[in-house]
Amino acid sequence: MIFSDDIKALLNSVHEGIVVIDREYKIIFGNEVYLKFVSEDSGVHPSQVIGKYLKDLRPGAMLPEVVRTGEAMLRQRRREGKDAYYVNMYPIFSGEEVIGGISVVTFMDDAAAFREELDAMEARSNQVMSMVSASSVRVTFNSIVARGRKSAACKASAIRLAETEFPILVTSENGVGKTMYAQAIHNASSRHEGPFIKVDCQEIRENLDEMLFGVEADRTNIGSMGFLEAAKDGTIFIDDITEMPMDVQAKLYNALQSKRFHREGADYLIPLEARIIAGSTVDIEKKVGENKFNAELYYLFRTFSINVPALRERMDDVPLIVRQELNRLGIDQKRKLDITDEAVDWLMRYRWPGNVRELQHVIEFSSYLAKDGMITEECLPEHLRVDSSENELTLPERVRAYERNEILKMMEFYGSSLQGKKKVAEKLGISLASLYSKLK
Repeated sequence: MIFSDDIKALLNSVHEGIVVIDREYKIIFGNEVYLKFVSEDSGVHPSQVIGKYLKDLRPGAMLPEVVRTGEAMLRQRRREGKDAYYVNMYPIFSGEEVIGGISVVTFMDDAAAFREELDAMEARSNQVMSMVSASSVRVTFNSIVARGRKSAACKASAIRLAETEFPILVTSENGVGKTMYAQAIHNASSRHEGPFIKVDCQEIRENLDEMLFGVEADRTNIGSMGFLEAAKDGTIFIDDITEMPMDVQAKLYNALQSKRFHREGADYLIPLEARIIAGSTVDIEKKVGENKFNAELYYLFRTFSINVPALRERMDDVPLIVRQELNRLGIDQKRKLDITDEAVDWLMRYRWPGNVRELQHVIEFSSYLAKDGMITEECLPEHLRVDSSENELTLPERVRAYERNEILKMMEFYGSSLQGKKKVAEKLGISLASLYSKLK
């Protein structure tokens, strides 16, 4: 994991102590607050902390366990001597693999203030995690498969827009790959050395204003930098922008027009030095007609927009996406994976309502059933092997297909990692084993 100077400066500006370890539990980053804290606790000089095993400096540290299990630990209350603090610890993923962990330590001077500060601490911790996760992803246009006519034209438009500084709107159905396009545009632009930050308006609703624009420090709070400020010289991808409250839409439009904005509670302006890419899976023009989306903001984005075609509109891409997934999964599973022509034929007949994400899940599932690494048609989920041109789905088959598509929709929201699948299973009231069974 490599952090840009902007990300380091941002992490050094916060009140919380932040430490990041790699998969071997070695400290690879600590902000100034944390280095001072661990130095006073261990007697090791701050300049000598980086590179040491966390357990050597803090034998009671729980972050290595978070990395080992891939499970976050939140709101852990600790007290050591006169120091009282809360800790939020998260695993850092690259795909399905845990590559490290991050700990956010919030110190409390007054034990009676624990509950009052807890919600604010949680929001700041999530903000830090979003930035760290987004900055660790590296996607280029070479990662995007585009053999079909529509997909090739879409990719060519995106490459041209990457060379500009205009705000961009990326529209598509769920599961098509808006985030990949946003990352590829960023990495092909002159801003590629700056941070890439993704903000999902569907996940962050109540305090989105503060998360985007920041909060000025005063007597009652320590303040925080917003995403627009943190993405300086980089790109911020605002996904599901139609879920953004109307008042925040108006503030974003004004910021884009004037190239300036202010933190909540501040009386000075901050230059907008981040490029904005917006994403949506709904008809924004319809939302404008219903007075549910800011018309001026829509017209600003609409001038420079790309629509990523659904997978059923670019079936020529399916074999290449399958090959790409087999190569990735082969590395993860440490074996060579292949697929028969008959299995590919079945994949080409399916309509893919869940788009590329659904295809990726199918290949991942089928790979675990592949004897000697060869995916045959028998390895594919049953609902894919029904020829709709010759047979009608039975009621049980329709139920299974419906359940599977509902699960895939929820995985769009919570992610396809093990943690995401556990969350989906919890929300649906089923076991993880049942979820895997219904994905067949």
